[in-house]
Amino acid sequence: MSSASRRPKDLQAPQRGRGFTLIEVLIAIVVVGILTAIALPQYTLYVQRSRVVEAHSMLNDIRTRQEQFFQDTRRYDNGGGACGVGLPGGGSFTFTCVPAAAPALSFTATATGTGSMSSFAYDIVVDPNGAGVVRNTVGVPATWNPAATTCWQTRPGGHC
Repeated sequence: MSSASRRPKDLQAPQRGRGFTLIEVLIAIVVVGILTAIALPQYTLYVQRSRVVEAHSMLNDIRTRQEQFFQDTRRYDNGGGACGVGLPGGGSFTFTCVPAAAPALSFTATATGTGSMSSFAYDIVVDPNGAGVVRNTVGVPATWNPAATTCWQTRPGGHC
């Protein structure tokens, strides 16, 4: 190449810079926003459903331990007006247990949600002389479309 055919540096076309254009960055932000709008509610529902299982499991555990206590004492209360077994603590629910008046031949155990689960409440009623074991949904969020209360609702839409 001759020096005459070479163009001075200031007349050459500038090299394209490396990096992202504003349009590319905006498109990436929109895509992330759409994915977040879809994924976040699904993740929240997943967490709620897993915590609901915790309540059901603990209520069944209370029932089993109360039945064992009943086999030993022929009553569900401890003689002091409380249920005969200790209640679990911590987690996403608080648990209460109330025996029937003397003679304590039935009881009601309740799981009430705390924190982000505060809209949820379930109970189990044990009455060997009457209805047997009844599981009730006492409260769920309005977005779950509350249905019949004579079962433990496990997911939105009234499904038990």
